[in-house]
Amino acid sequence: MSRADRTNATDGTTRTIMLTPLQDDTLRLVLVRHGVTDWNTLGRMQGHTDVPLSALGRLQAEAVADRLASERVDAVYTSDLARAADTGRAIANRHGLDIQQLPDLRETMLGEWEGMTDDEIRARGDGDALDRYRCDPSIYRPPGSESVEAVARRIAAARATVARQHATGCVVVVGHGGSLRAIFCEAIRAPIRCMFAFRLGNASVSVVDYAPSRSSIVMLNCTHHLDHLANGGKA
Repeated sequence: MSRADRTNATDGTTRTIMLTPLQDDTLRLVLVRHGVTDWNTLGRMQGHTDVPLSALGRLQAEAVADRLASERVDAVYTSDLARAADTGRAIANRHGLDIQQLPDLRETMLGEWEGMTDDEIRARGDGDALDRYRCDPSIYRPPGSESVEAVARRIAAARATVARQHATGCVVVVGHGGSLRAIFCEAIRAPIRCMFAFRLGNASVSVVDYAPSRSSIVMLNCTHHLDHLANGGKA
């Protein structure tokens, strides 16, 4: 997908505009990770915990909304967690749309480690388990957490829900850095363990096109629209 930087006449910032025309027979999913939260900044595992956007996260949500304001957007689907819903709402408002919430788009549930930092996990005696998880999270999971296979199934169900409603066109899907990566594996027919090879920054934009004969990742983890904001939170 080609790109061009254009200057915003009101504040002098630049935003990257997607230029490739959408083919009539193609469904385009614009995948957006939610803006940053205080827990992102502190390194706390979020999972299904409903953590709101931070002040910076709200600015990031407006920045990604600005980026997509000039694009065709037929619908905006989001996780039902506030950090994704509020990011999606900023985008939807630019297009006169309401968000449609899908619980299947939630982040991976991380069990007993939700709300904890790495140091706190080690302090409770789970240091070895954390090291194994960091080494290969597709196999070694936090105690009581969701499996990657379960994540893949519900993300695939969410994508199928979108596809039933929109055979073609451009749909924004706002979700989470962990679970959204399952869409990339499905798109390129890669094993679900490969999802951990992808990184999605807060308020990043990625694009997957679904044509009748194939699906393609055409943009991945683009954050040029955030360049004018202070760097905060963890990718």
